[in-house]
Amino acid sequence: MTRFNITPKNVVTTQTIHSVEIESGEIKLGTSAKFPIKYFDENGNLLEIRYVEITGADYKAWGDDDSLIYDKVFDILHIDKEPMKERLLVKLAESLIVGQGDGRLSMDNVMQLLNNIKEDERYSFFEKETIKHITEKFNWTDAAKRLWLEKVTEIFG
Repeated sequence: MTRFNITPKNVVTTQTIHSVEIESGEIKLGTSAKFPIKYFDENGNLLEIRYVEITGADYKAWGDDDSLIYDKVFDILHIDKEPMKERLLVKLAESLIVGQGDGRLSMDNVMQLLNNIKEDERYSFFEKETIKHITEKFNWTDAAKRLWLEKVTEIFG
């Protein structure tokens, strides 16, 4: 095999990731952890390896709960581990309009949705995306939409 130096040429490809594998990483005790993340296509072929480093408060919060690390990695890489239609808040919003009046979310529905948003000081990219999806994709009464926007702005800033 012979390799030639050539004039650089840009090659753009699009690959679809169907699964990821988070491997054991390098841990600097008390400081940080760095994990290799393998991206695979629908046939299980390796597409790419990226690295995610967890530091500071995220590292300190880790403890022995690896699900925190998984969620943090997905959040950092903006990888959705759950399709939008499968998210509990979206399912709840859909259930509130099925067979109900004109198919719009009402003031009572807003309160039911808000009661199902977890109380937390930090919200992930995916939680924010879920709220955005519900805000944009569902039909609302005017009063319900105003209340919803007011409350989610208070919660998410």
